[in-house]
Amino acid sequence: MEYLQEFHIRSRRCVEAATIEESRRGFYLVKGLPLRQATKVLERFQLRTDEPSSFNYKKISDYLSKRLEIEEDARMLNLKEVVKEFTPEVEFDLAAAKASQEAAYKQQPAP
Repeated sequence: MEYLQEFHIRSRRCVEAATIEESRRGFYLVKGLPLRQATKVLERFQLRTDEPSSFNYKKISDYLSKRLEIEEDARMLNLKEVVKEFTPEVEFDLAAAKASQEAAYKQQPAP
């Protein structure tokens, strides 16, 4: 999401300074995306890289914003993954606690 916001500001300035044409904004937006996302955009809008003026900035930007919202919602459904993202040490702590519990169980005298 930060990339989209940053790109919007910078590309607007470039258009105002006449360093890029408005019709090429969408092309440069897609060009800066990770390969996986760029591939989805090219496929979704049936775009060809040899026709940069066919990349509609508004449509692509709206599509990417919606995809990011959906991905964030999907992450929230898988709470285990969310916890890992925010606190990577949690997985280590759980493993250490489990190992400690098993060691304590083995050391208990038999009745």
